[in-house]
Amino acid sequence: MESEAALATYLRSRTPKTEFYRVVEPSVTAQVEKAVSPAKIAQKPSKPAVVKKEPTEIQPESAETGQAGQALPPAKPVIVPDTAEQVKARPYEIDFGGIPASQVSGVSSEMIGGQKQSTAQSLASYVGISSAFAHDNVFQSSCRQDRPRVGGEVKRLSDGKDFEYRNRDFLPGLYRTSYAGMVNGHLLGMSDVAVLRDGAKPVGKSPLLVFKNYGGAADNNRAKPDVQLTTDINVYPGNEALLYRAFVTQDKAPVQCVDLVLPYREPFGARYGKVYYEKRGQTYAADFNPTVTR
Repeated sequence: MESEAALATYLRSRTPKTEFYRVVEPSVTAQVEKAVSPAKIAQKPSKPAVVKKEPTEIQPESAETGQAGQALPPAKPVIVPDTAEQVKARPYEIDFGGIPASQVSGVSSEMIGGQKQSTAQSLASYVGISSAFAHDNVFQSSCRQDRPRVGGEVKRLSDGKDFEYRNRDFLPGLYRTSYAGMVNGHLLGMSDVAVLRDGAKPVGKSPLLVFKNYGGAADNNRAKPDVQLTTDINVYPGNEALLYRAFVTQDKAPVQCVDLVLPYREPFGARYGKVYYEKRGQTYAADFNPTVTR
């Protein structure tokens, strides 16, 4: 406390003595003010401000964006060719140049001009009942989703042999007729395509014939197909055409099934056709529009 009191007494005794100050001339004051005027200060170069740059974040490129964020077209799927072992494991496959079957819409009722009522459906409608057996003419959009309805052939009572039909017993263009057409360089044909007028019932089993890499005049003499397949047949009649559906009976075959929409009137030939086949373990579908060969 004594030191603080002494300090206060000392400060009070320190009064300015102006008689000892120097007198500054007005001209000197003006020169000093001129030397440090704002204009002079503005002209004095200064160091540029240093701005700290943040590191730029580099985003990795993706399938959607490329350099500088530019949009890129969607990447195409990479098709890896089969190895020799894979080809050897599936020697039955033939490439018909189609697309995955999941991308095919299939057959519609409009393609056959609307479906005809079967005898069972007409009877059920007449007596006013609803029965599951009355819907035997309802079909799926593709043969992959359907199953063959295998029925017995009509036999003669006298000797038990197959009944012999006349051409007039069949629908027009469907009297044991042969159809053929090219599919991705391969000739695909069906013989003995036959459907009765009475009940639109298929007769026989139409063989499915495959001539691989068919082309040129020299191939016209190829009588023996590279592959011959047996089939079971479903028929779905419409008012203008019918759906002729062939199911291949063999396992590990180059074709699984075939859908054809065949008209009742000329020109006879498939209005719509699809051949379903296996490729690399998946089901594909290719257009098949055969015409009558005989």
